Amino acid sequence: MNVEKKKPAVDHESMYISETGVLPAHRIRVQLTASHPKGDLQGTIFFDQNICTLNEWGDPAGCTKMAIHPRDASAVRIHVEDPHDHRRRLWELHVDGVTDLKLHLVEYDRADLWYLVVHTADGRSATAPLFPVGLFGPQA
Repeated sequence: MNVEKKKPAVDHESMYISETGVLPAHRIRVQLTASHPKGDLQGTIFFDQNICTLNEWGDPAGCTKMAIHPRDASAVRIHVEDPHDHRRRLWELHVDGVTDLKLHLVEYDRADLWYLVVHTADGRSATAPLFPVGLFGPQA
């Protein structure tokens, strides 16, 4: 039986990240859809640099109102084995205008979770878990 696998698509966002370190924003949203028969992804990434206060639940309570500028993005799957055998998939992420960071997306199908991995030229790195948009309700 020939079962065609669903092509990956992602519309996920981070929670508010108060200490960004090497991350390019306090909130990150990734919207990508399959754009090529090989399964490459195309779409948009949003880097929200607004600064927020947090309530006791960790939810943004009030934020600055800077415009969020979308950037074109594409992701190409890197066919490597997951070193911990969690069946994750690794994607190389290219974002227009971002040249000083090396970006990857990790797809963790079993948990409907993606995360962004950021590396700088000077060896610093960070991760940002990405959850389905709307999972935590409306944003402040």
